[in-house]
Amino acid sequence: MALCTSFFGMQLGRRGTILLGNLFICIGALLQASAYSVPHMIIGRIVTGAGIGCIASAVPTYMSEMSLEAKERGPEVSYQLALLITGIPIAYWIDFGFVQGLEARPYLWRIPVAMQSFFAIFSTSLIFMLPDTPRWYYARGRYQEADAVLARLHAMPLEAEPVQRMRDEILASLKEEENDSSTFNWWLLFWDNSELQFGRRLRTSFLINWAQQFLGINMLVYFSTAIFSNLGYDAFIYGLLAGVLNTVFAIASYPPIWFIERVGRRAMMFWGAIACGVCMLIYVIVTNLPHQNSATNWTAVAFIILYEVVFAFGWLGTC
Repeated sequence: MALCTSFFGMQLGRRGTILLGNLFICIGALLQASAYSVPHMIIGRIVTGAGIGCIASAVPTYMSEMSLEAKERGPEVSYQLALLITGIPIAYWIDFGFVQGLEARPYLWRIPVAMQSFFAIFSTSLIFMLPDTPRWYYARGRYQEADAVLARLHAMPLEAEPVQRMRDEILASLKEEENDSSTFNWWLLFWDNSELQFGRRLRTSFLINWAQQFLGINMLVYFSTAIFSNLGYDAFIYGLLAGVLNTVFAIASYPPIWFIERVGRRAMMFWGAIACGVCMLIYVIVTNLPHQNSATNWTAVAFIILYEVVFAFGWLGTC
């Protein structure tokens, strides 16, 4: 669905795409919470996933196009990713609490599943009070609305020099895209020598995000309980450790807001990837030693946590 937004995102707008994503999440949460079979649950997960895809594509675009200066985009998108990751430990601790009473009340699992819709409803109530981006309004020919949003973002009258300068930049870039798009064909995605370099930009962004996922972060987030259970801890302890791991991950996602413009994207990703590799290498060595004991187990735990701290700093919001 994230890929499909490239076909309908401009028609709906960034705001409209976010609202569509929230609607899918609410429908998917309802389907999952009411599920009495595996196919029913799978359909609910697919619908929810479609909503997440819409939001994942539209929200960073919305924030970038609402930024007044280029130097604001990195910190703002990092902040958005930090808030996103903060939802992981919140969801995990809620699940952890409900699991404790699951044997006595088997229906309890439905409550945290249904709670997926809470943040979608909250987001919808706020996004209704916000406009779309000036760039989208200009692209759709709605100049009056675009001018009003641009003036509000700057807290200046439309005639002010900073407002007019940004207005001219947006209109010039849209005109350039329109001229270049008139000669666009799918072959440009593979071999592009045009001025805007569509293909090169798309391949680079795709490969960077592929590398982010290839580092294995989703494996640690989704299978953290299984990873710690393999170290020999009982159910309560490995559940507790998984909660701590995800909480530390969320806390570590906030420092890039202040460092991304100082350190730079390339340096953060380069050194972050090396540090992640070292942490994972040590974890593999420690967990494969012939004689396992409490020291090796806690060393493995420490380096898994350190891995997520490094990933949060170097690769989470940077991509």
